[in-house]
Amino acid sequence: SLYFPLNFPTWYMCTPKSALPLYGIPVVDPKSDIKSIKIGIHKRNVQVNPNNTPLSLNEEEWEEIRHAARHSIQGSVDMPWPCAKPCLYTMSPDENFIVGSPAGTERVYCVAGLSGHGFKMVPALGQIMADWALQQDLSQWNTEFVSPRRFGF
Repeated sequence: SLYFPLNFPTWYMCTPKSALPLYGIPVVDPKSDIKSIKIGIHKRNVQVNPNNTPLSLNEEEWEEIRHAARHSIQGSVDMPWPCAKPCLYTMSPDENFIVGSPAGTERVYCVAGLSGHGFKMVPALGQIMADWALQQDLSQWNTEFVSPRRFGF
């Protein structure tokens, strides 16, 4: 019960014993009594072709996850590992979102490069998109630092 959702919220951590940041979220399948946590390693910086993505982890990737969990999550050595799957997401070169109109394309507005954690920002990003679509004043939103123009677009 230590890792059930009420006791174990969404988290992100960096530890000296893990080379890359580790994140996790509780997983509750309403069709099952099984409770689990999703564990992921952020910033692996591995480029893949989404059309040829492996459907499972290789042994090195499994060991990377187990090592990070062993040194970060109490009791994880004894945890069952029912499955593991690659999880793809887009990330901009500076790891910030891309939000705004590319230069010379005021009729196009982009929201991309959410680095695997954009789901937390969807309410605000949706409001920005709605304000843009309705031609509202966007000055209340400080989006200059995430503008696609920072990359010369």
